[in-house]
Amino acid sequence: MAEPARKISDSLCPHGTHRIFAAENAAGSLGDLASDLHEKLMEMLCDVAEVAERGPSSVDFWKDESILWLRACGVMLLYSVDHSGRVMVHHVLANPEAAPEAH
Repeated sequence: MAEPARKISDSLCPHGTHRIFAAENAAGSLGDLASDLHEKLMEMLCDVAEVAERGPSSVDFWKDESILWLRACGVMLLYSVDHSGRVMVHHVLANPEAAPEAH
């Protein structure tokens, strides 16, 4: 079994209100994104974290820490959400066309 990704920084939430972290292998790629794209992706992840932080009793659309994806402007983020509402970005893919579409 693979080791979980390690948190390497403080929360990426620009307002400091949500717990969003980048794994070591995703942090550099996030830093390479254009600032407006980075800002938009962080806004979207903050929305995910806000819903997740409401707790399992109010959210039932994910049951575990499976890998989820978020796509915007030619970039795909692979991330997970733990039971306490923390969001962890695992990978940043610059060519999401190679990734399968959700159904």
